[in-house]
Amino acid sequence: MIGDPLLAYHLMSASLAAHECRYDELPAGAQARIDAQARRALLLEGLVLASAVAQNLVVPQEMLGQSVDSIRERYETASAFADDLAANGLTEAGLEQAIVRELTADAVLDLVAKAEPAATDEEARDFYEAHPERFCVGETRDARHILITINEQIAENRRDAAWQRICDLQQGLTGDVDQFADAALRHSECPSALNGGTLGRIPRGKLYAGLDAALFAMSAGGVSEVLESEAGFHILLCEAIYPAEIASFTDAAPKIRAAIDDKRQAMAQKRFIADLLAQHHPQHRNS
Repeated sequence: MIGDPLLAYHLMSASLAAHECRYDELPAGAQARIDAQARRALLLEGLVLASAVAQNLVVPQEMLGQSVDSIRERYETASAFADDLAANGLTEAGLEQAIVRELTADAVLDLVAKAEPAATDEEARDFYEAHPERFCVGETRDARHILITINEQIAENRRDAAWQRICDLQQGLTGDVDQFADAALRHSECPSALNGGTLGRIPRGKLYAGLDAALFAMSAGGVSEVLESEAGFHILLCEAIYPAEIASFTDAAPKIRAAIDDKRQAMAQKRFIADLLAQHHPQHRNS
Protein backbone atom coordinates (compact mmCIF):
# COMPACT_ATOMS: atom_id res chain seq x y z
CA MET A 1 0.00 0.00 0.00
CA ILE A 2 1.36 3.45 -0.94
CA GLY A 3 1.15 5.82 2.02
CA ASP A 4 1.12 9.11 0.10
CA PRO A 5 -2.20 9.60 -1.75
CA LEU A 6 -0.65 12.23 -4.03
CA LEU A 7 2.12 9.89 -5.12
CA ALA A 8 -0.43 7.07 -5.44
CA TYR A 9 -2.50 9.21 -7.80
CA HIS A 10 0.49 10.06 -9.99
CA LEU A 11 1.56 6.41 -10.07
CA MET A 12 -1.97 5.44 -11.10
CA SER A 13 -2.17 8.14 -13.79
CA ALA A 14 1.26 7.39 -15.23
CA SER A 15 0.63 3.62 -15.25
CA LEU A 16 -2.71 3.98 -17.00
CA ALA A 17 -1.33 6.43 -19.56
CA ALA A 18 1.73 4.34 -20.40
CA HIS A 19 0.52 0.77 -19.89
CA GLU A 20 -3.26 0.87 -19.30
CA CYS A 21 -2.95 -0.99 -16.01
CA ARG A 22 -2.39 -0.44 -12.30
CA TYR A 23 1.07 0.32 -10.94
CA ASP A 24 1.12 -2.91 -8.93
CA GLU A 25 0.43 -4.88 -12.13
CA LEU A 26 3.59 -3.61 -13.85
CA PRO A 27 6.79 -5.65 -14.08
CA ALA A 28 9.64 -4.42 -11.91
CA GLY A 29 11.48 -2.59 -14.68
CA ALA A 30 8.38 -0.71 -15.73
CA GLN A 31 7.58 0.08 -12.11
CA ALA A 32 10.96 1.75 -11.71
CA ARG A 33 10.38 3.96 -14.76
CA ILE A 34 6.84 4.86 -13.74
CA ASP A 35 7.95 5.57 -10.18
CA ALA A 36 10.60 8.03 -11.40
CA GLN A 37 8.11 9.64 -13.78
CA ALA A 38 5.43 9.97 -11.09
CA ARG A 39 7.84 11.43 -8.53
CA ARG A 40 9.06 14.02 -11.00
CA ALA A 41 5.47 14.94 -11.91
CA LEU A 42 4.66 15.30 -8.21
CA LEU A 43 7.72 17.51 -7.70
CA LEU A 44 6.81 19.75 -10.64
CA GLU A 45 3.21 19.96 -9.47
CA GLY A 46 4.38 21.06 -6.05
CA LEU A 47 6.66 23.73 -7.52
CA VAL A 48 3.86 25.04 -9.73
CA LEU A 49 1.44 25.21 -6.82
CA ALA A 50 4.00 27.07 -4.69
CA SER A 51 4.52 29.72 -7.37
CA ALA A 52 3.14 33.24 -7.14
CA VAL A 53 0.83 32.55 -10.09
CA ALA A 54 -0.96 29.85 -8.10
CA GLN A 55 -1.86 32.07 -5.20
CA ASN A 56 -5.60 32.65 -4.71
CA LEU A 57 -6.54 30.14 -7.40
CA VAL A 58 -9.53 28.05 -6.35
CA VAL A 59 -10.90 25.00 -8.16
CA PRO A 60 -14.71 25.29 -8.41
CA GLN A 61 -16.48 22.47 -6.60
CA GLU A 62 -18.48 21.76 -9.75
CA MET A 63 -15.28 21.19 -11.75
CA LEU A 64 -13.93 18.85 -9.07
CA GLY A 65 -17.21 16.94 -9.03
CA GLN A 66 -17.19 16.57 -12.80
CA SER A 67 -13.63 15.24 -12.75
CA VAL A 68 -14.38 12.68 -10.04
CA ASP A 69 -17.62 11.67 -11.78
CA SER A 70 -15.78 11.13 -15.06
CA ILE A 71 -13.53 8.62 -13.28
CA ARG A 72 -16.37 7.00 -11.33
CA GLU A 73 -18.39 6.48 -14.53
CA ARG A 74 -15.74 4.12 -15.87
CA TYR A 75 -16.89 1.54 -13.31
CA GLU A 76 -20.07 -0.50 -13.34
CA THR A 77 -20.68 -0.20 -9.60
CA ALA A 78 -19.69 2.02 -6.69
CA SER A 79 -18.00 -0.93 -5.02
CA ALA A 80 -15.88 -1.60 -8.12
CA PHE A 81 -14.82 2.05 -8.05
CA ALA A 82 -13.91 1.85 -4.35
CA ASP A 83 -12.07 -1.45 -4.84
CA ASP A 84 -9.94 -0.07 -7.66
CA LEU A 85 -9.11 3.06 -5.68
CA ALA A 86 -7.97 0.84 -2.81
CA ALA A 87 -5.91 -1.29 -5.19
CA ASN A 88 -4.19 1.90 -6.35
CA GLY A 89 -3.52 2.99 -2.77
CA LEU A 90 -6.20 5.68 -2.78
CA THR A 91 -9.38 6.66 -0.97
CA GLU A 92 -12.02 8.87 -2.55
CA ALA A 93 -10.87 11.73 -0.31
CA GLY A 94 -7.29 11.18 -1.43
CA LEU A 95 -8.42 11.10 -5.03
CA GLU A 96 -10.23 14.43 -4.63
CA GLN A 97 -7.19 16.00 -2.99
CA ALA A 98 -4.95 14.87 -5.85
CA ILE A 99 -7.41 16.06 -8.52
CA VAL A 100 -7.70 19.50 -6.89
CA ARG A 101 -3.92 19.84 -7.05
CA GLU A 102 -3.81 18.65 -10.64
CA LEU A 103 -6.59 21.02 -11.77
CA THR A 104 -4.96 23.92 -9.95
CA ALA A 105 -1.58 23.23 -11.54
CA ASP A 106 -3.24 22.98 -14.96
CA ALA A 107 -4.93 26.34 -14.32
CA VAL A 108 -1.57 27.91 -13.46
CA LEU A 109 0.00 26.68 -16.67
CA ASP A 110 -3.02 27.90 -18.58
CA LEU A 111 -2.60 31.38 -17.07
CA VAL A 112 1.09 31.35 -17.97
CA ALA A 113 0.21 30.46 -21.56
CA LYS A 114 -2.56 33.03 -21.88
CA ALA A 115 -0.27 35.79 -20.63
CA GLU A 116 1.66 35.53 -23.89
CA PRO A 117 0.75 38.10 -26.57
CA ALA A 118 -1.29 36.76 -29.46
CA ALA A 119 0.31 36.51 -32.88
CA THR A 120 -0.21 39.58 -35.03
CA ASP A 121 -1.18 39.75 -38.68
CA GLU A 122 2.32 41.02 -39.40
CA GLU A 123 3.90 37.96 -37.80
CA ALA A 124 1.52 35.68 -39.67
CA ARG A 125 2.27 37.38 -42.97
CA ASP A 126 6.04 37.18 -42.37
CA PHE A 127 5.69 33.43 -41.81
CA TYR A 128 3.43 33.03 -44.85
CA GLU A 129 5.89 34.84 -47.13
CA ALA A 130 8.91 32.98 -45.70
CA HIS A 131 7.37 29.51 -46.19
CA PRO A 132 5.24 29.52 -49.37
CA GLU A 133 5.81 25.80 -49.86
CA ARG A 134 3.77 25.07 -46.74
CA PHE A 135 0.65 26.61 -48.23
CA CYS A 136 0.51 24.75 -51.52
CA VAL A 137 -2.92 23.19 -51.99
CA GLY A 138 -2.62 20.16 -54.26
CA GLU A 139 -4.91 19.41 -57.17
CA THR A 140 -8.48 18.69 -56.10
CA ARG A 141 -11.55 17.41 -57.93
CA ASP A 142 -15.30 17.68 -57.47
CA ALA A 143 -16.63 14.13 -57.59
CA ARG A 144 -19.85 12.15 -57.32
CA HIS A 145 -20.29 8.42 -56.98
CA ILE A 146 -22.79 5.61 -57.04
CA LEU A 147 -22.27 2.71 -54.65
CA ILE A 148 -23.78 -0.76 -54.77
CA THR A 149 -22.84 -2.83 -51.75
CA ILE A 150 -22.15 -6.57 -51.67
CA ASN A 151 -24.22 -8.63 -49.24
CA GLU A 152 -24.67 -12.34 -49.79
CA GLN A 153 -27.70 -12.31 -47.47
CA ILE A 154 -29.70 -10.12 -49.89
CA ALA A 155 -30.49 -11.54 -53.33
CA GLU A 156 -30.04 -8.33 -55.32
CA ASN A 157 -26.78 -7.53 -53.50
CA ARG A 158 -25.10 -10.88 -53.94
CA ARG A 159 -21.83 -10.31 -55.74
CA ASP A 160 -22.91 -11.36 -59.25
CA ALA A 161 -26.25 -9.55 -59.01
CA ALA A 162 -24.67 -6.39 -57.60
CA TRP A 163 -22.04 -6.45 -60.36
CA GLN A 164 -24.67 -6.78 -63.06
CA ARG A 165 -26.81 -3.99 -61.58
CA ILE A 166 -23.98 -1.49 -61.45
CA CYS A 167 -22.64 -2.44 -64.88
CA ASP A 168 -26.10 -1.79 -66.35
CA LEU A 169 -26.16 1.60 -64.62
CA GLN A 170 -22.67 2.50 -65.84
CA GLN A 171 -23.52 1.82 -69.48
CA GLY A 172 -26.32 4.38 -69.41
CA LEU A 173 -24.33 7.26 -67.87
CA THR A 174 -23.09 10.00 -70.17
CA GLY A 175 -21.25 12.33 -67.79
CA ASP A 176 -24.21 14.70 -67.46
CA VAL A 177 -24.27 15.88 -63.83
CA ASP A 178 -28.06 15.98 -63.53
CA GLN A 179 -28.40 12.49 -65.00
CA PHE A 180 -25.73 11.12 -62.68
CA ALA A 181 -27.26 12.83 -59.63
CA ASP A 182 -30.66 11.35 -60.45
CA ALA A 183 -29.16 7.86 -60.88
CA ALA A 184 -27.33 8.22 -57.54
CA LEU A 185 -30.52 9.29 -55.81
CA ARG A 186 -32.42 6.31 -57.17
CA HIS A 187 -29.79 3.57 -56.99
CA SER A 188 -26.80 4.43 -54.79
CA GLU A 189 -26.57 2.75 -51.39
CA CYS A 190 -24.33 5.44 -49.91
CA PRO A 191 -25.78 8.23 -47.71
CA SER A 192 -24.41 10.67 -50.30
CA ALA A 193 -27.24 9.49 -52.59
CA LEU A 194 -29.51 12.06 -50.91
CA ASN A 195 -27.22 14.76 -52.33
CA GLY A 196 -26.98 13.27 -55.79
CA GLY A 197 -23.94 11.19 -54.89
CA THR A 198 -21.73 14.21 -54.30
CA LEU A 199 -18.47 13.61 -52.46
CA GLY A 200 -17.47 17.26 -52.54
CA ARG A 201 -14.06 18.63 -53.42
CA ILE A 202 -11.62 15.75 -53.03
CA PRO A 203 -7.83 15.98 -52.52
CA ARG A 204 -5.53 13.11 -53.40
CA GLY A 205 -5.45 10.32 -50.84
CA LYS A 206 -8.92 10.78 -49.37
CA LEU A 207 -10.69 7.94 -51.20
CA TYR A 208 -9.92 4.22 -51.31
CA ALA A 209 -6.67 3.73 -53.27
CA GLY A 210 -8.31 2.32 -56.40
CA LEU A 211 -10.95 5.04 -56.49
CA ASP A 212 -8.37 7.72 -55.83
CA ALA A 213 -6.19 6.56 -58.71
CA ALA A 214 -9.16 6.40 -61.06
CA LEU A 215 -10.54 9.82 -60.10
CA PHE A 216 -7.22 11.60 -60.62
CA ALA A 217 -6.73 9.95 -64.02
CA MET A 218 -10.11 11.15 -65.32
CA SER A 219 -11.01 14.21 -67.35
CA ALA A 220 -13.67 16.64 -66.19
CA GLY A 221 -17.06 15.20 -67.11
CA GLY A 222 -15.69 11.67 -67.28
CA VAL A 223 -17.45 8.62 -65.89
CA SER A 224 -15.34 5.77 -64.55
CA GLU A 225 -15.59 2.09 -65.24
CA VAL A 226 -17.05 0.03 -62.41
CA LEU A 227 -14.56 0.11 -59.53
CA GLU A 228 -14.38 -2.10 -56.47
CA SER A 229 -13.42 -1.18 -52.92
CA GLU A 230 -13.95 -2.60 -49.45
CA ALA A 231 -17.35 -0.89 -49.47
CA GLY A 232 -18.60 -2.48 -52.69
CA PHE A 233 -18.86 -1.46 -56.37
CA HIS A 234 -18.61 2.19 -57.43
CA ILE A 235 -19.04 4.45 -60.40
CA LEU A 236 -17.30 7.84 -60.22
CA LEU A 237 -18.11 11.08 -62.00
CA CYS A 238 -15.34 13.68 -62.15
CA GLU A 239 -17.37 16.87 -62.12
CA ALA A 240 -14.58 19.48 -62.11
CA ILE A 241 -10.80 19.74 -61.78
CA TYR A 242 -8.99 22.39 -59.73
CA PRO A 243 -5.22 22.67 -60.32
CA ALA A 244 -2.72 22.96 -57.49
CA GLU A 245 -2.44 26.48 -56.08
CA ILE A 246 -1.04 28.47 -53.20
CA ALA A 247 -3.59 29.13 -50.47
CA SER A 248 -4.28 32.82 -50.03
CA PHE A 249 -2.98 34.61 -46.96
CA THR A 250 -6.58 35.26 -45.92
CA ASP A 251 -7.29 31.51 -45.88
CA ALA A 252 -3.98 30.58 -44.27
CA ALA A 253 -3.75 33.35 -41.65
CA PRO A 254 -6.00 31.80 -38.93
CA LYS A 255 -4.00 28.56 -38.91
CA ILE A 256 -0.69 30.44 -38.95
CA ARG A 257 -1.69 32.62 -36.01
CA ALA A 258 -2.93 29.57 -34.09
CA ALA A 259 0.35 27.72 -34.75
CA ILE A 260 2.42 30.72 -33.61
CA ASP A 261 0.27 31.08 -30.49
CA ASP A 262 0.54 27.37 -29.65
CA LYS A 263 4.32 27.40 -30.00
CA ARG A 264 4.70 30.65 -28.06
CA GLN A 265 2.48 29.43 -25.24
CA ALA A 266 4.24 26.05 -25.03
CA MET A 267 7.59 27.81 -24.83
CA ALA A 268 6.28 30.10 -22.08
CA GLN A 269 5.17 27.10 -20.04
CA LYS A 270 8.51 25.40 -20.62
CA ARG A 271 10.40 28.51 -19.43
CA PHE A 272 8.12 28.78 -16.40
CA ILE A 273 8.84 25.18 -15.38
CA ALA A 274 12.56 25.59 -16.06
CA ASP A 275 12.67 28.68 -13.84
CA LEU A 276 10.90 26.84 -11.03
CA LEU A 277 13.34 23.95 -11.30
CA ALA A 278 16.28 26.34 -11.35
CA GLN A 279 15.02 27.99 -8.16
CA HIS A 280 14.57 24.55 -6.59
CA HIS A 281 18.01 23.39 -7.76
CA PRO A 282 20.10 26.58 -8.23
CA GLN A 283 23.12 24.56 -9.32
CA HIS A 284 21.17 23.46 -12.43
CA ARG A 285 20.23 26.98 -13.49
CA ASN A 286 22.54 26.98 -16.51
CA SER A 287 22.42 23.25 -17.28
